Amino acid sequence: MLNEVSGRYKHESTQLLYYLEVHSWYVHATAHEGGSNPTAPWHITLMAPRGVHLNCRLNHDQTLHIYEITRE
Repeated sequence: MLNEVSGRYKHESTQLLYYLEVHSWYVHATAHEGGSNPTAPWHITLMAPRGVHLNCRLNHDQTLHIYEITRE
């Protein structure tokens, strides 16, 4: 999932994956753009208990590719 992430972002994203592994979470919002930040990339919002964004893009075959995991 994190093949394209590098540097400190890869470390932060990996830590968030481990966090999600041991804590309860739920999907708060399916893939959407914007939100409170109109220039935000497409993302899925999870609550665990704080917001986590799965930043993604739409592939040519209409599937989503998650490329980064960040805190809201």
